Amino acid sequence: MTVILVASSTGIQRQRNYLSECVREKARLSSSFAAASWLGVWAISVYMATAVVLPDITADSIVDLREHYFAHRSWFFGFMLSGVVFSAAKEFALTGHLPCRLNGEFHVIFALTAILAALIRREWFHELLAPVFAALFLLYITLLFGRL
Repeated sequence: MTVILVASSTGIQRQRNYLSECVREKARLSSSFAAASWLGVWAISVYMATAVVLPDITADSIVDLREHYFAHRSWFFGFMLSGVVFSAAKEFALTGHLPCRLNGEFHVIFALTAILAALIRREWFHELLAPVFAALFLLYITLLFGRL
């Protein structure tokens, strides 16, 4: 489960890097300080989500990844939710409207998923959530960015 979340977080970081270039170009063209600010806040929230997935490990420590995951799940999914909110705000700052159609639908799905995952502690839910979220994120990238 942790491995899938690490891979998903890494995928989100890679998508962030690609989108950052696109947004920076749009922000440069529109000279929008608000858009650049939202891009920074969004990047920080995604980075923080990635940072809490794995524990700090010292040479002689033994870490229970399951215990670490459940101890930090609210933080992780809180950062994921803030990333979705900041992504929508970034879109609004750049275009003057919230994400629409397919992009907006995925924003809502990701937000609801983050809220549910932060609130529900049941192990079976999180074991199911990890591969479903990874597949959903790959579908999002394929459908939305396949047209670029």
